[in-house]
Amino acid sequence: MQRGYSIVWFPEGRRSPTGEVGPFFGGIGQLVLDTGARALPTAISGTFEALPKQRRWPRLRTPLRVQFGVPLALREPRGSPRAALNASGRLERAVRALVTGKPDAPELSREGAATITRTESAMSKPANEWTETLKDGRRVAIRPIRLDDVERNERFLEQLSPPSKHFLFLGGIAQLSDDALRRLCDPDHANDMAFVALETDISRGSALRQVGVSRYAGASSPQGAEISVAVADEWQHRGLGKRLLEHLIEYARAHGVKRLYSMDSMGNTRMRKLARDVGFSERPDADDASQVIYYIDLVPDAGLATRAPR
Repeated sequence: MQRGYSIVWFPEGRRSPTGEVGPFFGGIGQLVLDTGARALPTAISGTFEALPKQRRWPRLRTPLRVQFGVPLALREPRGSPRAALNASGRLERAVRALVTGKPDAPELSREGAATITRTESAMSKPANEWTETLKDGRRVAIRPIRLDDVERNERFLEQLSPPSKHFLFLGGIAQLSDDALRRLCDPDHANDMAFVALETDISRGSALRQVGVSRYAGASSPQGAEISVAVADEWQHRGLGKRLLEHLIEYARAHGVKRLYSMDSMGNTRMRKLARDVGFSERPDADDASQVIYYIDLVPDAGLATRAPR
């Protein structure tokens, strides 16, 4: 500013009480591409302590930590339908690198992701594949998500109805960048894990489109790992969400995850029924009256805080 430049602060991504960076939306990418301005990746930690939810005024003298990255000049091919999302993805990686202290990983195309899948095909995978029969007699294959699921998972998310997307992302995300989609399909199988459900062709014995997904993330957090479950609209009310969540719980328990939890809209009656069916406890979110927290302790007396995440 001392040199005469103007700075526009643009908050992006959902705040996280665990400090993890949430997915960026396309707005910041579109703004940077339209204006040609350079973007300065910035990470601010301590905001939840300074201004908790439902608090009108910030807590004075609460320390904040601000980190600045290297200015980025973002360019994308003209006319590309994913230009804004990809630009946002580059910014997200830069901010994530500030938060984690790890160098920004190079961007990979979908072809590059497929290459990695082939070269890593000999690596051991952490879980098996199951064939499940649902209430209506239809069968699905449930297995760990893989890098070659990127396009399949993208189609699944795009075809969810607006209410389903709203509950899955708590109203936040319309589309994800290529980088965010790739990360969703590349969990580390310890801190993060995901299972997909695939419609199966009985006659040919092959898996077709994705019809559901369950995942947890942030298992190393003191609060435990946050979960999410989504089922294609036409496959709901068949018991698929319960099967997906049961496999996720079983895997988490076997890998030492101490607690699973979910923060959901009070209006999400489907999640309430599902959580109760698999043994989750529940309580209102003290910081947001419109949300409820479901949680299950997998390791009793493991030294976690007695209350679920706030």
